[in-house]
Amino acid sequence: MTEILNALFAPASVAVIGASDNPNKVGGRPIHYMRQFGYAGEVFPVNPGRTTIQGYRAYPTLQDIGRIPDAAVIAVSGDATLEQVRICADAGVKAAVIMASGFAETGEAGRQRQQQLVDAAKAGGMRLVGPNAQGTANFASGAVLNFSTMFMEVAPQDGPIAIISQSGAASVMPYALLREPGWACVTWWQPVMTPTWTLCADGRGSRRSGNPAHPGVP
Repeated sequence: MTEILNALFAPASVAVIGASDNPNKVGGRPIHYMRQFGYAGEVFPVNPGRTTIQGYRAYPTLQDIGRIPDAAVIAVSGDATLEQVRICADAGVKAAVIMASGFAETGEAGRQRQQQLVDAAKAGGMRLVGPNAQGTANFASGAVLNFSTMFMEVAPQDGPIAIISQSGAASVMPYALLREPGWACVTWWQPVMTPTWTLCADGRGSRRSGNPAHPGVP
């Protein structure tokens, strides 16, 4: 589990699939945040229509990167998500954040599509955050794999408090309330695939964690 947490909160490299040069788009905001908040790892935007995105070299596909990123942000439409999950899992990516909606929250057909995501990830040993997730963020490492606008409206600061929420809307409220008086939040995690905070493609869940950047901080 430590390896998975590190892949999400302290990755050496992150691929953003469906990357955008526009920092106000879902595929552009994580790249903007990682640059703005001091992420020191490698960022690999994936977009077949661009050669550079927000100052980073862009790649047509994940395979064109030539190395395996620790984590991937999958910011493509729901219809294209399954293929990208399969590609990431087959490549050996440790964890992926899925931002697209239109899965279990829409009914039985959506639940079946979501199960396909789980099956594809499980086949490659990859863990998923999502689908329909805002993502994760670690302000200690600058690894902000997240598209929430709240970090533009209320500046983050590294600190000893973690926010873990199943609801993106609910998660921004404690963040704003904590930041207004000056409290600092080190991590942010908004999963939605299971009711527990741990999203495990093998079906196992846990309610205990540690913070890779701040050992001992839950």
